[in-house]
Amino acid sequence: MPARPVRNPRIAIHDGRNGRAYCRLPDARCPQWSPRRLKPAARSAFTLLELLVVIGLIGVLVSAILVAAPALIDRHRGNSTELMLTAVRDMVDQFAREQQSNPTLTRKTEYQKRYGFYPPDELEVFTEVGVPQKPPANRGPLTVGGAKVIPGATSGGYTPMTFRLDLKDPQQRALEHRDNAALVLAIQMFGRESKDMLESMSDANLRTLGSDQTGPPLIFLDRPDEQGKLNDKWDPEIDQPLRIIVDAWGVPIQYFSERNFSTSSDARNVSPNYPGWNEASTQMVRRNGNKPLIVSYGPNGKDQLTEDLLSSATETTSMVGDWMNDGLDSRKGRIDDALNADNIYPDPRLRDRLAGTTSR
Repeated sequence: MPARPVRNPRIAIHDGRNGRAYCRLPDARCPQWSPRRLKPAARSAFTLLELLVVIGLIGVLVSAILVAAPALIDRHRGNSTELMLTAVRDMVDQFAREQQSNPTLTRKTEYQKRYGFYPPDELEVFTEVGVPQKPPANRGPLTVGGAKVIPGATSGGYTPMTFRLDLKDPQQRALEHRDNAALVLAIQMFGRESKDMLESMSDANLRTLGSDQTGPPLIFLDRPDEQGKLNDKWDPEIDQPLRIIVDAWGVPIQYFSERNFSTSSDARNVSPNYPGWNEASTQMVRRNGNKPLIVSYGPNGKDQLTEDLLSSATETTSMVGDWMNDGLDSRKGRIDDALNADNIYPDPRLRDRLAGTTSR
């Protein structure tokens, strides 16, 4: 005689022989002592087809992320760079207010005519070489420091900048961004509140030129000692390192502040910054309401400032080259080359003003 299934007085219990259970619950669907089948046991594994579908979906998501990630990163860097440029503009304006109330760097009339009360865009201002000035010749070069860059310009002055980022020689690389270095040098030497603003900048945006982090800088401003002599070696008490401001892509920003160039001026008013620098700077600064122009080359800066593009026949890829170019692909007096379309400014409206599409 077969054994009777064990009955649980409270719940249903399984009968292993026929897959049935017996229930004593007072429920119409499960009358007392009536048998009913148990549900099949839950499945604990995926089939091969299901695994393949999941892997395929993950691959699609990863591909979408990889495609979208560079654009998202560039957007974040662009926003960060615009905020940084706005902070630099505020710092430059603060420096001008300080110099108006107490001119130290800007006390010379020749300086004010050339740069207003703003930091210069020519490193020669701080050196014994000086910036060439208009006649009469007895005025001599404009210089406020009487120092010299070590190693740097000879008595004949600097070689023109090319803005290239792919130069191998560290000294050449350092002197390629003299406009930027002059801006920082003016504020770190003569600023007050503006200097505090400079020092509060992120380390990611402030780079020391020619520094290997283990010894004295390889390039610096050698300043006169108490006897007025230059010792040609690094003295941390009086000498100044050369630093530049870079954007979120690590590309140096460009800074223009000269405002008094005239095509009828004597040639001695032309500095060796870059062919056309003086004229382009003056015109762009005036287009910006006689305020300095601060710009980042944006996400394509590293690809834009290369030997191949900067040595082309038109030379339109730099700001100065684009502004001064009168070739068929762009017009002189405008920033309208396609590679400069993604440039970043403290005020986005400046892009249209420089492109000549609006005067406001």
